[in-house]
Amino acid sequence: AGNPIIVPNMDDRMGANINGPSLIRTPEWLPNPRGKYYLYFGHHRGNYIRLAFADSLTGPWQTYEQGVLDLNDSFFEHHIASPDVLIDEDERRLVMYFHGRHSADGPGQETRVGVSDDGLTFQARPEVLGRPYFRVFQHKKWHYAIGMPGYVCRSDDPLSGFEEGPQIL
Repeated sequence: AGNPIIVPNMDDRMGANINGPSLIRTPEWLPNPRGKYYLYFGHHRGNYIRLAFADSLTGPWQTYEQGVLDLNDSFFEHHIASPDVLIDEDERRLVMYFHGRHSADGPGQETRVGVSDDGLTFQARPEVLGRPYFRVFQHKKWHYAIGMPGYVCRSDDPLSGFEEGPQIL
């Protein structure tokens, strides 16, 4: 309780808003990891997806100040936030689902995906996968996502073709 992983203003860029953390243990094949653990997070109306790293869950944690995905490279225009990062062992890559919005007064938020070979630079893909706030897991050959407000989607490809199913929440 007295030692949160991340706190406001850990570096000059991030500010005070912290949103949607996603924690992974860095895989052994990741080149030159900054730490044993990576914590991806955003700002609720952010300009970039952030990263904190440490060798222990209890810290000390440091930020990767430049971030891992910039709004200008995300195919969104208004903001990006709430990363969900998964380790794809078969392809030796990290897969990050994130949501954004095209404009402040435009249609609602949507989810896209980005991939990374090093965990520090993600390449976003233009396809909209579904509703915002995707949280994804794999079961057998299917990748399932739960998006806001409680819709389930699935695809046999973690990067494309999610089909929306029932609303469970």
